[in-house]
Amino acid sequence: MADDSREVDQQKIDSAINELAERKNDNQRILASLAFAFIIIVIGFPMWYKTTEVYRVPLPYSNINLLNDDEIKVSSKVDIFTHSRERSDLLINELNDLMSREDILNIKFEAVRIEDALVSNAKTPALLESIVLKQYTLKRGNFLFLEWTNFTEDILVTSDRSALISSQTTATQIYRVLTQWIYRVPKLQSVVKTAHSLHGRKNVDSSAPPSENYDILVSVFHPRPDQQKVNWDVRTAIDTYIRPFVEEITPVSNFKVKSQWKYQVPFELAKKQMSNAANKSDVHYAVTEENLPHIITSVEGKLGISIHENPTIHLIVYIPPCDHSPLYLYNSKGQRANNNSIDSFLSLKWGGIIISNPTTEECSKWMSNQEKVEVNINSHNVMHTALFLTRRIIDIHIDTPIRSANIIPWEAITPRLWEIDSHLRISAVHLISSATSTLQSLIQLLDGIRNIVINDEVGLAINDAYINIIKAKSHLSNNDLDKAVVYARKAFESSERAFFDPSLLALLYFPDDQKYAIYIPLFLPVMLPIVLSFGSIYKHFKKNKTIKVKAE
Repeated sequence: MADDSREVDQQKIDSAINELAERKNDNQRILASLAFAFIIIVIGFPMWYKTTEVYRVPLPYSNINLLNDDEIKVSSKVDIFTHSRERSDLLINELNDLMSREDILNIKFEAVRIEDALVSNAKTPALLESIVLKQYTLKRGNFLFLEWTNFTEDILVTSDRSALISSQTTATQIYRVLTQWIYRVPKLQSVVKTAHSLHGRKNVDSSAPPSENYDILVSVFHPRPDQQKVNWDVRTAIDTYIRPFVEEITPVSNFKVKSQWKYQVPFELAKKQMSNAANKSDVHYAVTEENLPHIITSVEGKLGISIHENPTIHLIVYIPPCDHSPLYLYNSKGQRANNNSIDSFLSLKWGGIIISNPTTEECSKWMSNQEKVEVNINSHNVMHTALFLTRRIIDIHIDTPIRSANIIPWEAITPRLWEIDSHLRISAVHLISSATSTLQSLIQLLDGIRNIVINDEVGLAINDAYINIIKAKSHLSNNDLDKAVVYARKAFESSERAFFDPSLLALLYFPDDQKYAIYIPLFLPVMLPIVLSFGSIYKHFKKNKTIKVKAE
């Protein structure tokens, strides 16, 4: 009996030892599973999420979306001089009422007081203007109206920042001149509306915001060098006329002027021989206006230039050969387009073409005995026409008529001072509006597609554009046109740089569904044993709990 008892005790001891060993092994397996799950879930997944996270610089999304709430305000000051204080006050009160209609303009009208002795010394309107401008220096963007008692015109706008008015000029007439010519309110409103509707993107028409850089290419087309020897120093002509003109508007854009000669490249145009009904010997050649687009198309292929990085203004001077000269442009009514010695036409999106005909005397030798002749180009006539076309292309030219108001004829090389101010003002508004719309479009894109990378450079450009827009608006509303243009240009350049940054496309073609399609086959084999082990872990802890309850 004692031996049987010892044998049973030994079996119990062995069973207990085996049970302890089995529980120890179970605990080790469970601990290994828990450790593996801990590493995968607590360390692996966060590390994977962090390493696959798209880097995005924080941006002022809400502030940029609210930029349009702060409307653009153009501030300026207009001084008015009359011989009667009561008349000045009356004009100012009426102008304030009229200007209250314009949301974009904030003009402060002030009466100018001048000593009677100085006024009495002014024998001419020009002398009065000179006296006043010496005492009252007009900063960029401001304007002055001077009354001349016996003035025959109601309003005459000068080349300075001033205009002459008569004693009968009304506030309504002054208001029309200010809004239509000096401040060009319809253009300002159109610029703001167009920029918002285009969401900041450049379009192909003339309402596109001014570019940072422009190329002006002057091309001389000389189709018959065997027939004519053309004498013209085109570089000197450019330095004398074109460069001084564009230097006045460099605060908005930089201009690079180039020139080239093209030989043996006649225009491919349909022209017909015409004669003057009154003078049969007056024989010339005519090109109708419907053929002008075909001329531009044929010319573009002969310019021999590569695609320009910057927008290019083409100015082509065409010298017709003697056997097809003189060449004139005719309108759809069968009449000469103008009676000038030089004909020209332009395309606002492209440039202009100037036809410089050789004189009858210069071509007489060739027409009589086929002898080569010399042709001299009149730089003054040709380049003044080129400047006129450039003014139209850059949109400085004003052709809106106002009844009983005139502008002194443009005869200088540089634009009128108030025209420069108007161009800078419109350009500033255009750049601000375009930069604002560009930023808002970009913010919508970045907020809608979360896997687009926003690196430090893009973030810096967006923040710079936003800050410069605020500064430009502030300076524009504080009547500081020079600084407004500087900051508006910086804002536009920064917004364009951010919008077209190549890094924004880095992950644009790697959306989330493709990302999961790549990572699921990688993580699924790893996670399957962990998920299955959760069942064993649950059973283990449940078993231990049961044993503990029985022991108690």
